[in-house]
Amino acid sequence: MKIIALILLLIASSAFAGELGFAQREDRLLITHGGQPLAEYVFRDAKIPRPYFAKLHAPDGTQVSRNFPPVAGTDATDHDTLHPGLWLAFGDLNGVDFWRNKGRIEHVRFLREPRVEGGRVAFAVEEKYTALDGREICRGVNEFAFVAGDTLKPAQPGTLILWSTTLRRGEGPLVFGPQHEMGLGFRMATPLIVKGGTGSIAGSHGGRNETGNWGRIGSWWNYSGTVGGRHAGILALAAADNARPVWAHARDYGFLAMNPTGPPPGAKDVPSLPFTIPAGEPLRMKFGLLLHASPAPLDAAAAAQAAGAELKAWKTDAEPAARKSAASAPRAVPTFECMSLYWDVPEGAAAKICAVKFRAVGETDWREAQPLWFDAKHRQYRGSVVNLRAGTDYEFSLALADGPSAAVTARTWSNTFPIAATTVLPKGTTREPLRITDGGSAEKGYRLYTAAPEGTTIDVADAAETCVSVEADYVILRGVTCRGARVDGVRVGNRHHVVIEGCDISGWGRRDAKAGQTAKLGGQEVKFLDNLGAYLDAGIQVGGPLSAPACEQIVIQGNRIHHPRHTANNWTQASPYFSTGGKLSTHPQGPDAIVFAQQTRGRHVIRWNDLDGGDYEHMFNDALLAAEPKGNGFMGDGDIYGNRIAHCWDDGIEAERGDRNVRIWGNHFSRMIKCVSAGYIWEGPLYVWRNVAEELLYPHEMPAHNGGLSPFKAHPPCFLPPPQEDPKEQRDGVVFVYHNTLLAGAGHPAGWVFNAWPPHKYVSPGVRLISRNNVWQTRAYPAYFNTPNPEGVNYAVRDFDRSYFDQDYDLHSGVITPAATAGAHTRQGEPLFAKGHGPGTAGRYQLAEMSPGHDDAMRLANFNDDFQGQQPDRGAHETGAAELQYGTALWLRSFNPQPQARHGWRWLSLACGCGLNEFKPLSVWSGTWRKRLKLPQTLFSFVTATPNSAITTTTPANGTMWPPIPQTPTASIKCALPSPKRGKAMSSPTTRLPKPRANDRISQP
Repeated sequence: MKIIALILLLIASSAFAGELGFAQREDRLLITHGGQPLAEYVFRDAKIPRPYFAKLHAPDGTQVSRNFPPVAGTDATDHDTLHPGLWLAFGDLNGVDFWRNKGRIEHVRFLREPRVEGGRVAFAVEEKYTALDGREICRGVNEFAFVAGDTLKPAQPGTLILWSTTLRRGEGPLVFGPQHEMGLGFRMATPLIVKGGTGSIAGSHGGRNETGNWGRIGSWWNYSGTVGGRHAGILALAAADNARPVWAHARDYGFLAMNPTGPPPGAKDVPSLPFTIPAGEPLRMKFGLLLHASPAPLDAAAAAQAAGAELKAWKTDAEPAARKSAASAPRAVPTFECMSLYWDVPEGAAAKICAVKFRAVGETDWREAQPLWFDAKHRQYRGSVVNLRAGTDYEFSLALADGPSAAVTARTWSNTFPIAATTVLPKGTTREPLRITDGGSAEKGYRLYTAAPEGTTIDVADAAETCVSVEADYVILRGVTCRGARVDGVRVGNRHHVVIEGCDISGWGRRDAKAGQTAKLGGQEVKFLDNLGAYLDAGIQVGGPLSAPACEQIVIQGNRIHHPRHTANNWTQASPYFSTGGKLSTHPQGPDAIVFAQQTRGRHVIRWNDLDGGDYEHMFNDALLAAEPKGNGFMGDGDIYGNRIAHCWDDGIEAERGDRNVRIWGNHFSRMIKCVSAGYIWEGPLYVWRNVAEELLYPHEMPAHNGGLSPFKAHPPCFLPPPQEDPKEQRDGVVFVYHNTLLAGAGHPAGWVFNAWPPHKYVSPGVRLISRNNVWQTRAYPAYFNTPNPEGVNYAVRDFDRSYFDQDYDLHSGVITPAATAGAHTRQGEPLFAKGHGPGTAGRYQLAEMSPGHDDAMRLANFNDDFQGQQPDRGAHETGAAELQYGTALWLRSFNPQPQARHGWRWLSLACGCGLNEFKPLSVWSGTWRKRLKLPQTLFSFVTATPNSAITTTTPANGTMWPPIPQTPTASIKCALPSPKRGKAMSSPTTRLPKPRANDRISQP
């Protein structure tokens, strides 16, 4: 029998003869054996936030892992994104669940590029383990080698995957929590599983199947069965010299994982024992997996011995090389007008400046940008380059003085979204909600859902939770009026590449269950507002379940979000949501204009919207909420700009906790308490520049609105509550505040600009807030944090520690305390405005020439390159710049045609610069749309381009330009056609043109 088995093995081995090879794609490696598929190593996936192997085959072509994605009717479809094939993950690593995709394992780089060497395919990668809120947990280095089974001793009928992993955390211990779903896992092909298949699980200790293997320590396990007359499966083993033994998490439904956390303390499914790796120390583990198939059953013990010998002899050294290596390649993440830059440099330091230069591809001259900020915890330089052109390729040069340098090229997003298909919604009003389940794709483009030319209104009259639900990727929703949603006006689920534009949303939200009721809180009886709204109901709600945080690249532009059905309480009124344990809280609750889920993948843009509650009976809690205790929904690499934001009892923009390369600029704030809330910056940097705030609410007078409990004495309105240290999270970022203007108009005094939160102490070294070139016009407030201000001192900045707050070149009317906090170029005084400029001028905020702050600001590379005069001006509005615009006015300007006409005797060609999206059926050429009209001899010479309807002439040949955008203005052009006889323009709009003579030429456009 042994001779027969040996003969069969030799026959099988010869059948598997062939070289190992690979092909590299943008997001994966295709591993082959003898030219046939062996495995796919996927290192970037939009849905699965960790690298993995899929489509595993034995060298004879027998598939040994489950189909990916699983095929309904053929495979069990459970855990489709958790069990892709073969993977390494941990269910509790410093409190983050990477197994269930509630954390990200990001492919950083190939430490060793894939290669064929000595008959093997080998490569090494560096990975970064991060929480969904952006915290880095640790770094990992994986080394792989694919070894032909016929080279083992003795030869084996398969391909051996050698896998070495090293995990290391720089600061603080690496804690493996009590989770049984940890380690190296794989999912078997359906025919090979135990339950419902032909398979069995054999362990080195003699255990069989799930009951004999779950929770038991072993050196190897063979999960195998028969298919197509072949004995096939996966033999998995751990290196004998691993620092920790492994036990099997084995399931009859086709799953097995080798768990290094030590045996579970009790019965099956009881969590395993936790353990800790000290800070800076590595956890090294090596594994082997033999993908096998042969006519005879595998001698698992002999195969494990052969594979184990190969695993022991395998030399790995990528992790030490990664720690010693110089900087990795930089990474660029674009949006329309900005670029996030990331550069991991082990030898970096805060004192080592990372200079940045950039230029558009094809340009000769380099431009300077602000140096990147250094994150000492993660040994990473990062920051943003701003004021870029959309749809443009840029080169970026990064360099440390007397250190490494690097370059990266990337393209900003185009303002033109490619349209794969268009659905025109029914005209008029419907009571039925719209559920969008069909989207586009990266290859074909977006699917556009657009209002009818006559207009489309979805008014569900409180009969449905939402007016529109977006449940697909690559979707554009345009021009729809949404009314009466019970909870959220528009919902964008766990999706990516979604655009909501030109919509009008109002009348959404639930009444709080306790609204109008009385309760005893804090020793007093209080009554909740009759019209109090539920917490976090939103005009647009973005995000999905935390178990699958795929939400990314959401664009919200040109929308009017206003007048929710209910209102928020102000800071003098009781909140049932925030009042817990019998304690009274007056923190506002109620509806929001836009809410992002607790955690997303970021890369969102919110621009050119009107976010306005409307009046004191329809106040927002926050206009834009992107922060919750578990993390920032807006996350990173995103922009909020050009919005008009008003009527909030709390924050205009609450952007806390994440803010990794988030940019907030060019917004207008009014009638709120705080403009930009940045209480915790976990990552940074956050950039806040050229915003204008005026007519802020005066909290001391809140009882006048809806009957407050008592005067609000905590703090006055402020521009930006600054970042605090987070003792629990131990994370501190940085915020840059440049060229903003805060105005105290008549009857609307502005309080302080920045305030330190008592009794909080800033104990960690390092600057967290950098303020330059701002204009802060403030007025005295009766109390500061419940401390009366009987002397009426006007504080601009109060109780800051200089080591935390770096302020200079600002103009402020109030005092700064302590005085040492003020920089040498800080000026105290009242700003004077140019004629026709100042508070209440709706877009005109330029300083007068004699004003302090005029022409004396600090030069900030990339942030004020377009200044006029000797130096930039302080504040948001540079002298000589165009009038500032906000909200849908900016959006409509983008759609307001600037018509041009060329014409002959019988034709008229119109070209209108639109610059944003492609509107079918008209063709697009160089960012404009063109329409050639064939005209009869009679034509009115006055042609009107009306985006809401059509290009209007007196002929029947009218052409619709695009589906209507609400409130789009009319653009007109006079086109006097030439006289064929004299070549002069005809003045009469109704003149009949003579027929051209035979020898006359008609010019072409």
